[in-house]
Amino acid sequence: MITNSTTSNYDLIEVSNELSINRLGGVGSVIENLASGFDALGVHILWYLVDHSYRENEINYILKKYPNVAIGSDNDLNIFNAPVVHLHIYNNNPAIFTYLKNKKVIYTIHSLLVCEALSNDVDMSYGIKQQENIIAACDEIVLVSKAELECYYQFNYHTLNYNVRVIHNGLRHINRPKTDGILKKTIGFCGRLVRRKRPEYVHMLLTEDDFRDCSVMIAGRGFNP
Repeated sequence: MITNSTTSNYDLIEVSNELSINRLGGVGSVIENLASGFDALGVHILWYLVDHSYRENEINYILKKYPNVAIGSDNDLNIFNAPVVHLHIYNNNPAIFTYLKNKKVIYTIHSLLVCEALSNDVDMSYGIKQQENIIAACDEIVLVSKAELECYYQFNYHTLNYNVRVIHNGLRHINRPKTDGILKKTIGFCGRLVRRKRPEYVHMLLTEDDFRDCSVMIAGRGFNP
């Protein structure tokens, strides 16, 4: 395990497979908002990073940017203590369920894998089962959109855990310098190119009278070509 933490006791442990480094949108934006919010409230937290794909230089940058970070396995979590654990994960080691006993556990689901599998026509049965196990083991589930909540009920996940609510992703306003006219008439989409995110909607806008002189820029990747 790698850590810059100097203590083992915290108010809250955030377990994630991403931090807001090279991860714009999705989990990264949620983590960034949580970091600033907890700091403002004086909540003493540990960022625990598991199952990640960061390179060594990125890990070093994370350790410099964030205080109280630990990077390790599910088993290493036993070193740290907190009354509340907040999960942002997809996969899990069975050891994590032993660790989570006698703790208040909140699970923010950034994407229901059962929907990903259907939308992209891929086999994600192992990941889906893993996610369902986590849902059933937690005290409270948080989804990031009403659309996800509808899917949650559609697939009867409320029978696994009925204590569910929606907390939308927050967006931070950024003051940018004025751009030239051509950029003002560009509509952008940034996200994975999957059906459930509806990237085609930005093209549909071009048929509207107010957008006929606009162009579209799309950034993202799919599960397959």
